[in-house]
Amino acid sequence: MQEHEKWLKIAKEDLAAAKGLLKIEIFSSATYHCQQAAEKALKGYLAFVDYEILKTHDLMKLVGLCSKYDNKFEKLYDLAEQLNPFATRFRYPTEFDIPDFADTELAIKQAKGIINFVVKKISEPKTGQIELFKDWKFIERWVLHQKFKENIISLYGQQGRDWLNSLENLVEQLAVKWNLSNLWTMGNLSYNS
Repeated sequence: MQEHEKWLKIAKEDLAAAKGLLKIEIFSSATYHCQQAAEKALKGYLAFVDYEILKTHDLMKLVGLCSKYDNKFEKLYDLAEQLNPFATRFRYPTEFDIPDFADTELAIKQAKGIINFVVKKISEPKTGQIELFKDWKFIERWVLHQKFKENIISLYGQQGRDWLNSLENLVEQLAVKWNLSNLWTMGNLSYNS
């Protein structure tokens, strides 16, 4: 197992721990694991690009380092900023309110957004890692139906094909920006001409 795979495996475990802790309403520990999951995913990307891993819990700093290799990581700053305090926030409960179910659920979605983004970056065809994470169940995948694709291409030709090719990245960007998850395509997609 390569170093970046190890980081991502631990990130996946932290996310699973957060989900388990949410179910039994241990919210402060769950949010801590969300921050840890995001941190380890970002460190996984840095390991992937052979950057020496820093001993830091600062997600903003890690996103900045990842952005040096791929500026698309900059869209993760908002998620990183929201998750960052969970590394230490609840060690001293007199300073902050303890998170509730909604806070924890949001933190899980944010961590999941960062992990999904990193995994997709590492598993892009140009990296040679495309098959590496295909069995990760927490990564939402959505698939356009073939008939919809054929209709778009027959109507718009190459322009339609280009749009379809860019659609996954567009959906990924918007999902991260708006903290969306569980994205599914409709079985009866149509189009207007």
